[in-house]
Amino acid sequence: MSTPDKQNSEKAQSLIPEEGINKLENNTSVINALSIADSEEKIMLIMNAALDAIICIDQKDIITFWNHSAEKIFGWTAEQVKGQTLAELIIPEKYRSMHRKGMENYFKTGNGPALNVLLHLSAIKSDQSEFPIELTVLAIKQKGEEFFCAFIRDITESKRIEIALKESEKKFRTLAESSPQKVWSCGNDGKIIYANSQMFTFTGLPAEEYSNWANFTHPDDFSNTETVWMEALNSLNSYEVEERLRRYDGEYRWHLTRGVPEIDEKGNLLMWIGTCTDIHDQKIMSEELENRVVKRTSELLKVNEELKSTNLQLEQFAFVASHDLQEPLRKIQTFSDYILNNFDKPGFDAKTYLEKIHSSGQRMSALIKDLLLFSKLSKIDDHYVKTDLKVVLKNVLNDFELMITEKKAVVHSEKLPVIIAIPMQMNQLFYNLISNSLKFSDRPPVITITSFISKHKENFSGMASDFVTITFKDNGIGFEQIYADKIFTIFQRLNTKEKYEGTGIGLAMCKKIVENHFGSLTVTSVLKEGSSFILKLPVAIDTER
Repeated sequence: MSTPDKQNSEKAQSLIPEEGINKLENNTSVINALSIADSEEKIMLIMNAALDAIICIDQKDIITFWNHSAEKIFGWTAEQVKGQTLAELIIPEKYRSMHRKGMENYFKTGNGPALNVLLHLSAIKSDQSEFPIELTVLAIKQKGEEFFCAFIRDITESKRIEIALKESEKKFRTLAESSPQKVWSCGNDGKIIYANSQMFTFTGLPAEEYSNWANFTHPDDFSNTETVWMEALNSLNSYEVEERLRRYDGEYRWHLTRGVPEIDEKGNLLMWIGTCTDIHDQKIMSEELENRVVKRTSELLKVNEELKSTNLQLEQFAFVASHDLQEPLRKIQTFSDYILNNFDKPGFDAKTYLEKIHSSGQRMSALIKDLLLFSKLSKIDDHYVKTDLKVVLKNVLNDFELMITEKKAVVHSEKLPVIIAIPMQMNQLFYNLISNSLKFSDRPPVITITSFISKHKENFSGMASDFVTITFKDNGIGFEQIYADKIFTIFQRLNTKEKYEGTGIGLAMCKKIVENHFGSLTVTSVLKEGSSFILKLPVAIDTER
């Protein structure tokens, strides 16, 4: 047994063909309402309440129904259109033939292009203005009669928006194509939707490969770019990133990529619009400038350290030299005055005082000579060349041949390497160290020279190189270890010059020479047992430093 609702539904469906219901895309609410209507009066009420214009015509194209929305859209009342044909009233001349043929074809075949099809046409208002419409036509049977029902929607505003969008897109493309920048747009998936000719010309890729950024972004930059992109996608904020893009010839060039989200009035993300600006030359120049600044800063720091060292040496000169240089000069003046005041006295022996003056003069000359040598070490005008330290040692030992014989000294040495160095300074370094061992000894000196090259690179003064360690060990008088740093200071002496001659500059010169070769010089000593001077020198030197 059927229910009242079912009976009403079947009654409504008998008025509207099944295919009409299936194909009526934009009037679902009206059809649903008709399906539950139980009277013609209710049907009319529903049709008059519809937002779309609903117009019914008979087989002769005469208008039989004109709802309220039709009155608003077209400007004619239902009374004004009664008895008129649809074609003559609202259909433009260019569409009337199609309208008539569609109706004729339907009555001949039961089907036609004017039925149950959504069409985009134009219509005429009461002021004779033409406007765009969206049209659906249904064939309806009722009480044995057959008529047509047209559902019409005014799409003037949507057409205006569509035209405006097309114009906007046209302007965008014109602007993009005229821009020297690489301009693009992409969807939320990151795939490129549009790219101007600059992008295509740069990459040289076909369209099917072009949409994927990974196909022309440097592998080392893609991960960072993807991270920045995902952050922008989540926050809907603009983004920019520096990345390398591959040119058609395979060269990667640095670009600044910027993307801006396009969001509608409801806050929905529509697409991304962006540009890629070639910054390769600026980037390379900037990096080069940064490298120059870093290098120059390093050089300035080095010069600053050298100035500090020089100032410290000058202070030492001023403080210590005032005593060491003044002392022999004071003796010369004192003994000269004494000779002048006593020269005429009977029995006065001037020879003793002249010898003292001569001795003081020699000491003063030696001090000045050593000072000049030390000051020259601050100016490294010599060239670093391959220097055989075995030859250097041999020459120095030849110079000390007489002293070695007189002191019955013994010198043991291992094979020494060839390094990059300033030969004259290496000669001075070995000379001063051996002289120091021969001089500060109260028994026959025994000097042992050993060396070994490190098996891994070490870093001294910011330079990595293989280093040779050379040790000069003696059995001399030694000293207490607390003075290990003091002995390398200019004019510093741990013993009186009366007992051990010298100017106090030799070891300071050794320290300076080693620093000139980017190495280090340390000493370990035990009082009355001897000392070991330990040199660390790079085997190869960066001569451009």
